[in-house]
Amino acid sequence: MSFQRPVFSGSIVVIATAAVLTGCVGAIEGEADQHGMTSAPSADRGSGSGSGGNGSSGAMGPPGAGAAPPIVPIVPTGGNPSQPGGSAPAACAAAAPGPAGLRRLSRREVGRTIAEVLGANAALADALPGTSINGFDNNTGTLNVDDGNLVYFKTLAEEVAKALLGDAGRRMAVLGCDPAGADRQNCLRAMITGLGRRLYRRPLVQAQIDELLAVAQKSASDPTTTGGAGPVLEAMLLSPYFLYRRELGAPDQATKGWNRLDGFELASRLSYFLWGGPPSDQLLATAAAGALNSADGVRTAATAMLADPRAAIGLQVLAEGWLRTESLREVDPDPIAFRGVWSEALRSSMAEETRRVLAQAAAGNSPVIDLLTSQTTFVDARVAALYGMPAVAGGTWTQASFTPAHRRSGILTHGSVLTGNASAGASPILRGKFVREALLCHVAPDPPPDVPDIKRITARSERDRLDKHRSVPACQGCHQLLDPIGFGLEVFDDIGRLRDKDSYGVPLTAQGEIVGAKGDGAFVGPDGLAARLRADPDTGRCVAANALRFALGRAEGAGDECALSALGAAAGKDGLSLRRLVVELAVSDNFRYVHP
Repeated sequence: MSFQRPVFSGSIVVIATAAVLTGCVGAIEGEADQHGMTSAPSADRGSGSGSGGNGSSGAMGPPGAGAAPPIVPIVPTGGNPSQPGGSAPAACAAAAPGPAGLRRLSRREVGRTIAEVLGANAALADALPGTSINGFDNNTGTLNVDDGNLVYFKTLAEEVAKALLGDAGRRMAVLGCDPAGADRQNCLRAMITGLGRRLYRRPLVQAQIDELLAVAQKSASDPTTTGGAGPVLEAMLLSPYFLYRRELGAPDQATKGWNRLDGFELASRLSYFLWGGPPSDQLLATAAAGALNSADGVRTAATAMLADPRAAIGLQVLAEGWLRTESLREVDPDPIAFRGVWSEALRSSMAEETRRVLAQAAAGNSPVIDLLTSQTTFVDARVAALYGMPAVAGGTWTQASFTPAHRRSGILTHGSVLTGNASAGASPILRGKFVREALLCHVAPDPPPDVPDIKRITARSERDRLDKHRSVPACQGCHQLLDPIGFGLEVFDDIGRLRDKDSYGVPLTAQGEIVGAKGDGAFVGPDGLAARLRADPDTGRCVAANALRFALGRAEGAGDECALSALGAAAGKDGLSLRRLVVELAVSDNFRYVHP
C-alpha cells in the first residue's frame, strides 16, 4: 500500500470527514515559513561535527547527562555523495535519504501522547485501528484515516476531552486555569498555545490559534462544553497537526536536492524513536533554539534523552518489534496437550521475562548481539517451572542463569519467542521463518495456494513428516531455507519446554543447518544456532535495519545501504550496544534528511 500524504490548504484545523484529511492541499508545507523555520544551509555536512548548537538550551535528561561522549561517528556524513565534492565513500555513492511525507501516529504513539500531555489513560487509544509490518506498528503503509476508521478517532477525542475537562482537579492540573471561569478567554488562549504546542509538536501559528478560539466561541454558552474548551480539545485531537507527524523538511543548499528536517521535525523523530512518545517542553525548546540543526547537536540531544527514564520505554518497543513478541499474544496452544501447564498467567510471565531482559540490555552498554548468546535471564515461579529451574517464591522475579542442562541460549530460547513461533506439527517451519525474517532480514515468500496439509502426511517422526513435505516441488524452494534452521530448536515443544523425544517418541538430535546465508553451515542445538547467527554479518545488519524501520516508519531502501552497512558491521563485530546503535542512527543523514 502506498502512503498517501495529506497536504492542507488554508488553515484547516478539524477533520470533519476522511475526505478532508486525505484530499486537502498546502498549509502544512507552508508552515515552516510562518514559524520562521525555513532551513538554513547545513553547516555540518562533510565532517559530521557542525557548529549548529550543543544542545545546552533546554537540555534533556538529568544534570550531567548533556554532553555527548567524544566518539568517532560510525556512519559517514560527508556532503551529498551524489554531488561533486561529496566526501562519502564510493560504496555509498547511491545513498539518499528516504522520501518526505507525513506520518500518522500509531495507536501506541497516540496513547503515549495523550497520557504524557493530557494525563489521560493511554488505554483509551487501544480501540484505534492498528497493525504491524515487520513487527512494528508505526509503518506508514498501514497508517491512514478513512471513512471506515474515522469514528474511532472521533470517539477517542470525545472520551479524552470528557475525562480531562469533567474533573475540576485534573482540569486545573493540566490547564492551570478554569476555562469556565471568569477569565475564560485568557484561559482558552493559554490552553490553545500551551497544549497545542505539545499536541502539534511545534508552536501554533496565529491562524490556528484564531480558528480554535472561534471553535470555543461557538459553544461557549453551552455549559456542557466547559466554556467551549471541550470542542477545542476535540478539534486539536482530530487535527491533522496532531494525528500526523510533519517530516517534509526544507531545501538544503549543501545537498542540492535533499531536504533537511527542521528542529521541530527532528524533535518528534527523536522522541518517538527514543522515548516512544511526544517531545517534551525542553526538547521543543532545544529545537526552537536551533540546537538540532547539526549532527553534533542531534548527538548531544539523543545522548541526553537516553539518560531519561522514558528511554527505557522507547528502546524496549524497538527491541520487542525486532523480536516480534506480539506473536505471543496470538497463539493458542492445544488445551488438551498442555492441560495443567499452559495458562494466561504463563503467557504473561513469558512476555515479562523477555521485557526484563530487553530492558536490561537497553539500559546497559553490552553488545546488542550478546542477546543471542547470553546465559542470563529473569524468571518468576511460572517461568522457572517451565525451564526446570529451582523454585522461585510466588510473585517474585529474580535474575537466573542457564546451565548446559537447560540447553538454552539467549532470547532465541525464551518461552515468549519459542511459543510465539510454534504450531502443532509445524514449529520448525515457523521458528525457522522467524529466524530468517527477524534475525537475518531475509524475506520468506508466502506459500503457494496448493501446498499440501502437513497434518495429513503419514510419517515416522516429526522430522520425517517435514522432510516429506519439503520434497514436494512446490514447497522445496522455501522450506529448505526454513525447516533446517527450525530443527535446531526442536528440543523445545510448542510452549518452550525442554524435551528429548518428539510427539512420535523418536529421540531428537537438534541437528540443523543454515542454507542460503553468509553464515551457511551445519550446527547442533540452540547454542549452535545462536553461535552461527552471532557470527553471520547479516545478523548485525538486520539489527540495524530493524532500528531504522522503527525510527523512520518504513522499510529500508537502496539509499540506506551505506548506513546499514556501517552500523551492521559495528553491531556484529565491534560490540555496538543498543544505546550506541540508536544514537549513531539518529545522527546519520538517513535520519536527519529526506528526499523531496
